[in-house]
Amino acid sequence: MASYLLKGFACVRKPTLIALMEWFRGKNFQTGTQISGPILKIKAEQFATMLGYTDFTCTTGWLDQFEARHNICSGRLCGKARSSNTKSVDSWFNSVWPVLRPQYKAEGKHFSI
Repeated sequence: MASYLLKGFACVRKPTLIALMEWFRGKNFQTGTQISGPILKIKAEQFATMLGYTDFTCTTGWLDQFEARHNICSGRLCGKARSSNTKSVDSWFNSVWPVLRPQYKAEGKHFSI
């Protein structure tokens, strides 16, 4: 594809990109919600339609470029920001686990907790 077509495509679709990125930041960072590729595709098409781009189709290639451009990666959430609440874990371990534990017979098995 010629470079002028790529430049034109980026310029025409820039409002869609901005709207999608703002929506993604709001959902992902403020609420900690994981956003999948299919959800991003649907939202991109919704924003494009709202902005008057009726011929826009969000392809897998477009989504891959969008994710690469904005350093978005899919996979498991990890790290301190996405870790579980230790108070909740301690509370569960002290209140719920003692009730559940008798149901599990260890009979020669070892468990790490």
